[in-house]
Amino acid sequence: MGDEAGNGKMGAQLVVGILTPAISFLFAIVFFVFWRRRPDLDYVKHFAFSYALVGVAFGQSSVMPEKFSTLSLVITCGLAMASIASTAHAFMSRLNLKTPLKTLLSIVFAGTAATAVAGFMFGNVSHMAAIGCLTASLMFVTVAVQLDKTRKSSLTNGYIPKILYVTSFSSLLQSVFIWFNQPVLNIATFQTSSIWIILNMVLTVQLCAIAVAIAMICVSDSMTIVSAQAMTDELSGLQRRERFEELAHETMDRAKRAGVPVSFVICDLDHFKNINDTYGHLAGDEVIKAFGAIMRQTARSTDILGRIGGEEFALMLWNADKTGAKLVAQQLRSTLSNLDLSEVVGDTTCTASFGIAQWDSEDEYRDLFAMADKALYLAKHSGRDCVKVAQAAVPLAA
Repeated sequence: MGDEAGNGKMGAQLVVGILTPAISFLFAIVFFVFWRRRPDLDYVKHFAFSYALVGVAFGQSSVMPEKFSTLSLVITCGLAMASIASTAHAFMSRLNLKTPLKTLLSIVFAGTAATAVAGFMFGNVSHMAAIGCLTASLMFVTVAVQLDKTRKSSLTNGYIPKILYVTSFSSLLQSVFIWFNQPVLNIATFQTSSIWIILNMVLTVQLCAIAVAIAMICVSDSMTIVSAQAMTDELSGLQRRERFEELAHETMDRAKRAGVPVSFVICDLDHFKNINDTYGHLAGDEVIKAFGAIMRQTARSTDILGRIGGEEFALMLWNADKTGAKLVAQQLRSTLSNLDLSEVVGDTTCTASFGIAQWDSEDEYRDLFAMADKALYLAKHSGRDCVKVAQAAVPLAA
């Protein structure tokens, strides 16, 4: 019976010892494949690297010769801590936040050094494990606090720090339990103890929980990108009309609450039909691409840009009165008229006409559009290639 129990325990230890690196490498492969399919989600490759590090950390301990077992455990702790730093960088870079690398690397260095001292100088493996868990706890809570500070809140973003807080707390509990309840152990005794099985099982649960959080943000970000692409005009790179008007309404609502001016600019490429008829639709497409690029380069990140028709474009300028909007429109007009498109339209000069209206807090979007459209009509009948500003509201029929 004793032999059977011992063999059963050794079998459980073997399975558990293989389980952690196997699951880590599996997640590493999954995230790597996901990143290869969606390279625009650059942060995913860091998650793949993190899980690969964990797999190497615990995998090498299974094959390392027994005489190097203490060194193997130090390497395990060091690589596991480095994987947390890599994970932190992935979470931070996803939200365009600065990663606290100095803090994290300092914790990694201190934790690795402490485990090495406990192992090589005192031969106390239980204290090595406790220090490793404590170090992981400190790193997880550091990352969670940094992520909690961001204002980029969403259901997914709010879930991540909570998972990290729980992981940090569980690692802390493991550290306290091992430190105060385990005797001084050597490597051979440690790797045949129940605490080794428990540590690996808890770690596996932690790895899976964090992987679920990562999977959630990957899926969420992918859906956001797909949705944005569906609402983006392929030629100009600007918002389609439906999305532009949705964002314009949101901008007007924010402006009303903030008490800042907003101006609306509508523009139309001059004689665009003649360009299509003379040089072909591909040439017309190139002109639209060029003007879309000019708009993106000129506008600020707070402005809303859209292609609202075949050759019609619109801008909603945040915190800009009609004077500021006129300066923007003049810059767009001048840049386009001076742009060398001879390879596309020969000696034809591409120009555009602009109409501007400043939003009044009592105006609806359709009122603002009507005023700007009337100013554009005036620009078209004033020789084109010019900018006109609406002076009064246009009464609309109910």
